[in-house]
Amino acid sequence: MKSYMKHLFTFLLSILLVITPCSTTWATTADKPLQDLNINAKAAIAIDAKTGQILYEKNSNERLPIASMTKMISMAVVSDAIHQGKLTWEQPLTVTPELAELSTKALLSNVPLQANQQYTVKELYDASIIESANAAVMVLADAVAGNQQNFIHLMQEKLKSWGITNAQIISTTGLPNNDIKPWQLPNTADDAENERYGNCVTTYCQ
Repeated sequence: MKSYMKHLFTFLLSILLVITPCSTTWATTADKPLQDLNINAKAAIAIDAKTGQILYEKNSNERLPIASMTKMISMAVVSDAIHQGKLTWEQPLTVTPELAELSTKALLSNVPLQANQQYTVKELYDASIIESANAAVMVLADAVAGNQQNFIHLMQEKLKSWGITNAQIISTTGLPNNDIKPWQLPNTADDAENERYGNCVTTYCQ
């Protein structure tokens, strides 16, 4: 499971910035050098998973937000807690009124949660992965680490264990501080958010 989550995260992080509509059809360019392609995206990178060779890059050194890709890191940390016996899939967790309110904000990805209601770890995990539910992630983070700040530290350590050193993690969900002010990490800007920078997006770095 740990190996799967590592490879899944690094693969998804590698393609994060090419999920916008693309004007190039890869299948029709077999005889064309990859660097001659014109990918219709702000930034992109393609890496040989075995060798680490960068096959294609466009603005790969720009500092850009990773948004809800953050949840792949968060759920890896939650999975670790379950394997270590700190949580169980059927363990009930109670939603605070503050997180229940956050879960109903229309402009944020969420599954509505009821204040003081209990949900199992599995229900909240599924909501986090399938629906990208921000409040569900935060409930799990509090259960694992006691608060959001402690969980962010665990996320940073998880990235280091994967060899990923070019990421700024300041929230458990990927939401910018402007959307989670009561939980804002100390000494971070109001508009700060999780970002990756440089082209070291896997364990292979230039």
